Amino acid sequence: MSARGTDPVMGLDDIGRDDLDVAGGKGANLGELLRGGFRVPAGFVVTTGAYRQAFEDAALAEEVPSAAMNDADADRVRAAVGAMTVPAGVEAAIIEAYRALGRAAGDDALAVAVRSSATAEDLPGATFAGQQDTFLNVVGAHAVVDAVRRCWASLWTQRAVAYRTRAGIDHREVSIAVVVQVLVDADTAGVMFTANPVTGARDETIIDANPGLGEAVVSGRVTPDHFVVGADGGVRQRRLGRREVIIVPDAGGGVREIAGGDPGDPDAPDAPDRLDDDTLRSMAAVGTRIAEHFGGPQDIEWVSTDGQISIVQARSLTALPPEPVRVNAIRRLMTGIVAELLPIRPTPLDMTTWTVHGHGRILTRMLAEIPAIRISLADMLPEADGVVDRLVPPDPHPSLRTPATPFRMAPRIRRFRTERWNEDPRFAEFDREVEALRAIDLGTLGWTELVRVPRRALDILDGLITLRIDYLPRAGFDLLRLRMLLGVLGLGRDASSLTRGVRTRTGDANAALSALAAAVAADAAWREAFESSTDAELEAKLAASHELDDLRARIADFTNEYGHRETTSAFLASEPTWGDDPAMLFGAVRALLVRTAEPAPGGAEPDAGTGVHPGDGGATAAERRIRGRRRVRFLFLGDKILAVAAHARAGIAFREDSHFHAMRPMPPLRHALLEAGARLVSAGVLAEPQEVFHLRYEELLAIDDPAAVSARQHSRLREAVEQRARRRGRYAGAPLVSPLTLRAARSDDDVVVSGTPAGGGRSTGPARIIREAADFARLQPGDILVCPYTNPSWTPLFQLAAGVVVDTGGLASHAAIVAREYGLPTVMGTGGGTSALRDGQIVTVDGGTGLVSIEPAS
Repeated sequence: MSARGTDPVMGLDDIGRDDLDVAGGKGANLGELLRGGFRVPAGFVVTTGAYRQAFEDAALAEEVPSAAMNDADADRVRAAVGAMTVPAGVEAAIIEAYRALGRAAGDDALAVAVRSSATAEDLPGATFAGQQDTFLNVVGAHAVVDAVRRCWASLWTQRAVAYRTRAGIDHREVSIAVVVQVLVDADTAGVMFTANPVTGARDETIIDANPGLGEAVVSGRVTPDHFVVGADGGVRQRRLGRREVIIVPDAGGGVREIAGGDPGDPDAPDAPDRLDDDTLRSMAAVGTRIAEHFGGPQDIEWVSTDGQISIVQARSLTALPPEPVRVNAIRRLMTGIVAELLPIRPTPLDMTTWTVHGHGRILTRMLAEIPAIRISLADMLPEADGVVDRLVPPDPHPSLRTPATPFRMAPRIRRFRTERWNEDPRFAEFDREVEALRAIDLGTLGWTELVRVPRRALDILDGLITLRIDYLPRAGFDLLRLRMLLGVLGLGRDASSLTRGVRTRTGDANAALSALAAAVAADAAWREAFESSTDAELEAKLAASHELDDLRARIADFTNEYGHRETTSAFLASEPTWGDDPAMLFGAVRALLVRTAEPAPGGAEPDAGTGVHPGDGGATAAERRIRGRRRVRFLFLGDKILAVAAHARAGIAFREDSHFHAMRPMPPLRHALLEAGARLVSAGVLAEPQEVFHLRYEELLAIDDPAAVSARQHSRLREAVEQRARRRGRYAGAPLVSPLTLRAARSDDDVVVSGTPAGGGRSTGPARIIREAADFARLQPGDILVCPYTNPSWTPLFQLAAGVVVDTGGLASHAAIVAREYGLPTVMGTGGGTSALRDGQIVTVDGGTGLVSIEPAS
């Protein structure tokens, strides 16, 4: 710590960016802004030295546990800090600094803002936005001292402790300063981003504004005015807010809220006019200068009084997507495929096992069959300091050999018929090897045998990949043949109906899940256990209650058959399967419990074999329509069309089922890696087994025996894990690719989201943002499912949804295929539907045009 950190109080103008350990992130940045000549309200900092002195005087060091803190620990420490006495010298220094501010401002009862400024705050990878407390319009010296103590206590809120834990920050090392500044009685305030936080565009400045103090905007209490300013100073977008509430200083100290209302409403309080273009241009210029000063995009809080802009906070803009890349249709399609398969950032151990050499190898080997379409996932996912930092669009260049690809595949198309692919001896061998792998007792293996299990799993998968390469061309050929035949006859609209109702292993899993949900709904004790318990509580009840023995057995049967299904991505071994973490299963059952009291769309129930709604009769009704067409009867083509449709359905089933089976070697691979992690925990190298995923596979192979790791190797491994964990934490929330790379933006006023049209007509309903399994039960019948990605684990929700909007993916992605089975309007590859739409907003999804628009009723 700087020697100056022992001073209890320092002026803001004495502080710069190098004083993080003294002034915390917020204070250091504000002092740096002052030094840079920017308008910042006058103030002082109660340093970390003052906090540490008070903390030591109260003998609270032992209250902070050495291991991870839980909520009870956080509450205990916070209460103790909130009750501690401010040392007399610190209190006197605060009072004198406050009075000096008042004398300079000519106001003995000066109103100030008191803001927390932790040493782990406003950093390049961890802003801690809103994690510690701020107090506005504090009046009087003793009120300021009390607000400082409350800021100190806010270092230990549950949310701040959880944020530090996720960011890998040691609770015993963190400290806190407090910034005290003259309160600007703003007529308008808000936030400014010097890059677009949604698209990653660095040539745009985003400004959100609302009358009154900025707390209304920062806390999300209002829909602010929203402006996008281009690098040339032009206002590219202007969306006016609702001014639901305005926060203003209260005469007695503190703040109060007044109704904002519509500016056109005669009963609304007076409020300043919207920011004009000149003001916006001037603000954006200030933001650009601040970004240049700090050397990167900034998240800025500002206040305005009589047109004068003051900066009250600036911090690095985190979770920023990579810059948009201009790509052609082919590159966009291929990038979208990988983005859908990687909704979260792969770990080093993912990259060196399952992502590149496992399930990802299916994609790369399939594309390698097409000349000039060779891609490398390792090249598409470059790493910085051991952590993947972005997704680079591939750049394939067709050659003169590319058009001949169908002719080279002709022998496979003739030989390998998808109707009987699972009778191929290679599949039987794959099945035997997977079951043998599953039967291994990992705990009995020596280290060398254990770390070779992942390699064995990858070798087993390679056999299925070869089989998939042989059969998939036939699947594509039959589907293309059906569409061409129907197209020539002018019956193209019947293609989707003729390929519905396919029996697949995914459909079997969904039907089994529906049956499980129906059984839970029919048993009062089972239903009560699901509806009144958290996931952890339900697991405990299943383990302890004899009344739930039969339910436990049914769940065990389900997970034994389908537990290898991925919860997040088929490309990631670091994420649990349904068998590892039943949260996805519990969430799906809870969602389907809603449906047990409601008829299926159209009054139909799911087909027991496929798990899909027959709707209008699916393929059977389409077959009748086809046979009834005059041109079909005249040309005697009815049997031919239906035969080709049957082949196409077999191809669709093959694609789904081969994916289902390709995931079967992953759980043994994952469990072997976690067992290796557990042994490294015993050796003191790791703090918990899951940390093993921060290592690379070759680093595991280089360990001869965890119990005999040298001090040097121990230090090197521990340092690698901690460094990669910290870097990964800095990327938290940032997508691998900009939404604009995946989908060009539209300017239609009512169209807020656009993407790849995936069929299903049109549907209107409330948008329901579902990001993870914990949200599943929020989806109600008739909702529009809006999600970042989908995989087979999400398909039970399609029984409830009226439409589907997905951030990633394309026509051939899993969500699109299954949604067409259900006849749902679907838009894929929106790039940012989960960000652009609000939960509960009434939207219309058009699966024919790929547009999602807001209904006026919203």
